[in-house]
Amino acid sequence: MQCWEEAKPDIIFIEGQSSLRNPSGPAGAEWIISADATIAVLQHNPARKKFKGLEDYPADLAPIKDEIDLIRIYGATTVALTVNTEKMTEADARAYAKDQEQALGIPVVLPLEDGIDRLIPIFKDLIDKSIAQV
Repeated sequence: MQCWEEAKPDIIFIEGQSSLRNPSGPAGAEWIISADATIAVLQHNPARKKFKGLEDYPADLAPIKDEIDLIRIYGATTVALTVNTEKMTEADARAYAKDQEQALGIPVVLPLEDGIDRLIPIFKDLIDKSIAQV
C-alpha cells in the first residue's frame, strides 16, 4: 500500500510463491486476492510432478491449464507463462514452450535461456490501456 500511496506506479509486480494448490500454505491465492491483482505471469516447472519439499505427500501438481483456470477464478488473467527449465534439456524445454504457447494462446517464455524481452510489450500494453482509462 505504501508503494501505491507514495509513488502511484503504473504497474506493480508482486512475486508469488508456489502453486495455488500447495498443501503447505495459501501461497499465491493470498497475493492475488489481497492485492486485487488482475494480471498474472505464471512460472512453471514441467519437470516437477510433486510440490517441492513435499515429494512424499500424496498430491501431484495440477495441469498448467487447470492452474490458469484457477487464477482466473481468483480474478486475474494469465498473460504469459514462464518456464523453469530445471532438469530439462534445452530441446525438451523449447518443445514444451512451443506446444504450450499453441495450446494456451499466450506467450511461453524461457527466461534463463532467452531473457524476458517478449514480456515487455505485454506490460507496456497494459500500462497504455490503464493510462487511457484515466
